[in-house]
Amino acid sequence: MSRVATFLIVIPARNAAGHLAAALESVAAQDLTGIRVHVHVQDGGSTDGTLEIVREWAARISERPLGGDLAITWATATDGGMYDAITRALAHALEWPFAPELFFWLNADDVLMPGALRNLAATFANQAVEWVIGAAVDLDEAGAVTLHKPHPRIPDADLRSGDFNYTGGRWLRAESTAVRLSAARACGPFAPGLRLAGDYDLFVKLAQRGPPTCVDYPVRGFRRHAGQLSQAAVAYQYERARARFMLSETDSPRIRPRLAARPAHEIVFYPDRTAIDPYQTLLYEGARATGMASIQHLADVCQQATTPLVVYVHWLDQIMAQPQAAAVADARTLAQTLTMARARGHRIVFTVHDVADRTHANADVEEMLVEFLFGHASLVHLHHPVVAAEIRGRFRSFPWGRTVFAEQGPDPDPGVALRGPAFALVGADGSATTTIRGARWAVFGPGSAPSAGLLFHILAAGTPVVAPRLGRIPAYVFDGVNGFLYDPGDEASYRQAIDRALAARSAEAERALGQQAVRAVADLDWPTMLDTIMRRLA
Repeated sequence: MSRVATFLIVIPARNAAGHLAAALESVAAQDLTGIRVHVHVQDGGSTDGTLEIVREWAARISERPLGGDLAITWATATDGGMYDAITRALAHALEWPFAPELFFWLNADDVLMPGALRNLAATFANQAVEWVIGAAVDLDEAGAVTLHKPHPRIPDADLRSGDFNYTGGRWLRAESTAVRLSAARACGPFAPGLRLAGDYDLFVKLAQRGPPTCVDYPVRGFRRHAGQLSQAAVAYQYERARARFMLSETDSPRIRPRLAARPAHEIVFYPDRTAIDPYQTLLYEGARATGMASIQHLADVCQQATTPLVVYVHWLDQIMAQPQAAAVADARTLAQTLTMARARGHRIVFTVHDVADRTHANADVEEMLVEFLFGHASLVHLHHPVVAAEIRGRFRSFPWGRTVFAEQGPDPDPGVALRGPAFALVGADGSATTTIRGARWAVFGPGSAPSAGLLFHILAAGTPVVAPRLGRIPAYVFDGVNGFLYDPGDEASYRQAIDRALAARSAEAERALGQQAVRAVADLDWPTMLDTIMRRLA
């Protein structure tokens, strides 16, 4: 290489004494011929000897014969998490001994892979390259490599739209990336308040500038161990939803493509609940769909069909609400029927609703039936990545490669006009929509987790809400943006959320909150959900 490549490596750290020395050693061991590296440790107020390790390494590096090729600095201050720490470091990047050209962060418990800097320098020698995605590498607690494979390719269009980083799949690994510093700075600081999903925020912004360059060499090794932030799967999905919502303010509206005509396959739903639930009726509209009143009816239709069907298992409640012996018998009969249906060429779709929260007497029967459906369904539908995060680890296996995320639309109740002078306390039951007629705010009290359709209906009407941090609520209600959230079971948190809502009752504040409420659910509707499922099945 005829030119010198200059790197800035930021290590956000707090009480990282157990692994930090290994991270610094992995940098010092690199071949730095024609490369200059500035490592900056941004400490969040450690009390375990982290800073002593940094000082020792800085002194050791300064004594190296070629010490000028590697510099270590540090700063310590209370911060709002690792991405706030990285933002603080980047704010001073141009003030240090040399102006860095290339950038990535190195978690204090991860390591830089051998040869990574020379490989990156060669790739970034092409001035058109703005960001790089390398191979995926996992390490165990002791630092031994447990996985080394090419990084899964995510389509450029999905990177630009933010359609990635779901629990269990389509994940862009932060430790596989490196960025031209000018591009990272052009993307601006990480969105405020992101403690977990700051990587997602940056990657969407980078993708909107241009596609990544994918390479086959690794950059960093990700050390897996107990207690690390990356294990907070549900909280990550909440932050990811908020980040995507905020990014859409400056992006064009998300438009989901629709099928000009759905596949010719007839859809048969089990069970049929159209008499009591508008949800299923909405799915039937515009599709060749029929509801099956019983398992025997479903079996007869599958046996007699002369063309392939889509067999859609939508609820298990009808089976699980029975005494245990009857539930076990019906679960076995349904499994046998679906096995027969597959053998006859029919395809099975299974929607996972709220199995993570089941507390009924037949929860064990349901879990066995869900495991069977995970293994036999052609496609498993989840409404939101939060659902995947909630059930992660509960089941022995999950069909990530056969999973589709598609959200439902608002409940169809145009007669409810959510306008007027009052707050309304709303129950979780969808029938309670009549109690919010005339309300300017909807308040979901402690222990009240509204149905998603009811929540979407309220938001679509431009009504801000006060609600608990439960289920999919924080994926659509963003604290201080279109409502206020509180911790379930925490009376003080609930009262604080009510006080904040009372303080925001000016016409201007309510209008701003209401506009953001509408925007949060603007792209949700029932035909789009079914189109998404059928497109994936096609």
